[in-house]
Amino acid sequence: MSVENLTCIPLKNIQNARLNLHSVKKSPLLPLNFDWPDGKIYLKLENLHPIGSFKVRGALNAIKSLSPEKLKRGVYTASAGNFAQGLALAAKEVGVPCTAIVPDTAPVAKVKAIERLGASVVRVSYGAWWDVITTHAYAGMDATFIHPVANADVIAGTNIITPALFNNNY
Repeated sequence: MSVENLTCIPLKNIQNARLNLHSVKKSPLLPLNFDWPDGKIYLKLENLHPIGSFKVRGALNAIKSLSPEKLKRGVYTASAGNFAQGLALAAKEVGVPCTAIVPDTAPVAKVKAIERLGASVVRVSYGAWWDVITTHAYAGMDATFIHPVANADVIAGTNIITPALFNNNY
């Protein structure tokens, strides 16, 4: 299994992310009511996303960036948190199966949230989960692996900044 070279995210990935994320709820910027001598401080309310986290943007962009051949096999990740929930929600949106490989130490509330969003959950030992994180693969899984942090399309989608951001509507 090859691992992506992430020394630089290509501009094309970022441009594609901007196009792929039109369906994601926009999180507003609100000024913090605080007297700051160097200017204003703004809060970006990422908690207003359906899963309460910005991670849905990276997950949706990664899914929408897959080729039809890879997409039809479904997707999986190694996460027991917000990224797994974001991937489950994104997979549901595009109509493909999703599996989350989670460590056996994952909180029950997180696992139930992943399942409520339609993903299958595979509990493994922490060491086996870490192997999936480091190798980007899980034995016997035919779906497309989407790494929660080491994937150019996840990074591009998670960190997309648009001019609209500064107009309080993204």
